[in-house]
Amino acid sequence: MVAWNTSGHDVARHLRMLLGQAVQAGLVRRDDVANEGDGFVGLFQTDEGILEASCHLDIPLAAGAGCGLSLLSPRVAQTAVESSDFSPPLVENIHEILNVLGGLKNGAGLPHVMLRQVLRTRDASDMEREEWMQLPLEGSIEVTIALYGSGRMTIRSRA
Repeated sequence: MVAWNTSGHDVARHLRMLLGQAVQAGLVRRDDVANEGDGFVGLFQTDEGILEASCHLDIPLAAGAGCGLSLLSPRVAQTAVESSDFSPPLVENIHEILNVLGGLKNGAGLPHVMLRQVLRTRDASDMEREEWMQLPLEGSIEVTIALYGSGRMTIRSRA
């Protein structure tokens, strides 16, 4: 079982540390959790290769956080959102952000879990999508990054 610390405070703290930007984050009511549409999903596995958790960043959050990591202009993030086109360096930044957000799942006495893969959800195969969508929904967090806007992060885990 993977325990995610899904408090808005801890998500904001992780992103603030990584991005050096003001970040606000708050839990979304469970009945207001939207279906995970296009975005990027990080898949986390145990040392034994068992999928334990996923963390989905919607397009606005992925673009804003990815650009914020490299101090790119907020206009670059907005262009990525509008065009739905993410350059390879921006995708690498999103991978790093998901890797760091994986720190939210660490805890004493829990199995070691690592980022296995990052997928663009629209490009995922049906089998890949089914694999992470069958994980129980843990919750969603609305995240606002200063200068870069807001988006949603959704966590699923075997908790």
